[in-house]
Amino acid sequence: MLLRVCFISALLVTGAQARPALTPAGAQGLCQNYSWACSGSSQGSITSPADMLKVAKEVNQQVNYEIRPVSDDRQYGRSESWRLPVSGEGDCEDYALLKKKRLIEKGIAPNRVRLAQVIKRGVVSHVVLLLNVGGQDYVLDNLTSSMRPRQSTQYVVLKTQNARNPTQWVTDF
Repeated sequence: MLLRVCFISALLVTGAQARPALTPAGAQGLCQNYSWACSGSSQGSITSPADMLKVAKEVNQQVNYEIRPVSDDRQYGRSESWRLPVSGEGDCEDYALLKKKRLIEKGIAPNRVRLAQVIKRGVVSHVVLLLNVGGQDYVLDNLTSSMRPRQSTQYVVLKTQNARNPTQWVTDF
């Protein structure tokens, strides 16, 4: 499988200079299949930080409730496949995609929501959704219905979609 290297100019993601990163294997074709998932538009009808957080909390809880966790191996017969969970089942990136889609549909600007590949003790590789509100990233995660600031989680972010050009991925490492 060919991996695509993303070339970008310096972008501040968490205060450190971000560098180009490989697109995660399962995300190959993501932008072709779901153009909204790679929109960098700053247009959104919800602009109040409090309203953004309220809507995001509702979407996070709703999607976590609606979708049953099932691995890509079991569902699609391959290790990675980033898709919307149309069957009511999916794994972490499927949850994150559905949350991103719903937040955009509800009026949150697409450039505020980014997919992120993370790790932490006991979790080898995991995908969450980051929502940027007032310069702070909040984590929407299928493993918990609580939404927390990125710094208060134990996740180490390996790479994220570039906020300015979500077709590309960046890393702080």
